[in-house]
Amino acid sequence: MSFYENLPDYVDQIAATFQRVRAVQSRQHINNGLCDQSAAAIVAVLGAGTVVASWNRTRHDNPFLREEVWSDQNQRVVEHKQWIAQQNHAWVELAGKHYDAEAVRGVDNPLQLPFYQRVIKQLGVDTA
Repeated sequence: MSFYENLPDYVDQIAATFQRVRAVQSRQHINNGLCDQSAAAIVAVLGAGTVVASWNRTRHDNPFLREEVWSDQNQRVVEHKQWIAQQNHAWVELAGKHYDAEAVRGVDNPLQLPFYQRVIKQLGVDTA
């Protein structure tokens, strides 16, 4: 198997180790305060990927400025895209997918990350 085929297992193992070493109750708790450290750990261990931090991305590489991120979203989500994009979260972008402590299998769109799914639910939009 290739590196990319095993990537979900690697990310899962790194997140589990991070959770155990940091004595964090759950992976959701990692994403609510330690996400930047977790993402940095994933990139450091893998030696690949980019840490994406919603709060410090420059305009040209901010994933939330990509139109395809919003193209198939509910109108209410699109109306609140600036607020959604301002919610502080960090994750890893690698090989066209987005990973964090909860999304170890990777997702195609950062809005599919569980962190952002919870943010979108705050708008009253069903994400199921």
